[in-house]
Amino acid sequence: MANLRDDFIGLVRFETALWNDVERSVRSIPHTASLARHGILELADTDAGVRIQDIVDSLVITVGGASRLIDRMESDGLVERRSDPDDRRSSRIFLTTAGRTALTATNPAIDTALREVLGPNAAAHLAAIAAVIERADAERAEARG
Repeated sequence: MANLRDDFIGLVRFETALWNDVERSVRSIPHTASLARHGILELADTDAGVRIQDIVDSLVITVGGASRLIDRMESDGLVERRSDPDDRRSSRIFLTTAGRTALTATNPAIDTALREVLGPNAAAHLAAIAAVIERADAERAEARG
């Protein structure tokens, strides 16, 4: 039986290898976005756009990391910033036409890549892993109070 630390390291290695394999596969297809960019494109795919803080909370990244990534995406024409009508101090991120094209190309590319990397039972494997992670996350949140 492996110890807690070994299981944790194994989980992190699996996630990193899976991310890298899927990223490599997705990026080989024209007009797709990286997995990091894809997360922001999905969040911005609303009529109201998305606040940077919502991106930070959803993707569990820092404000600085989100801002830098959004700056690069804006430079590449995938998103645009607009003033938040409810809070002049902040902005909202919206998809551009190029961003919508990238999102549309990337969604099926991720599904295909996951099936290629994980095999024909990809959906079942990921569903089982997601269920365990959801339970563990709930217990972690409960323990933190």
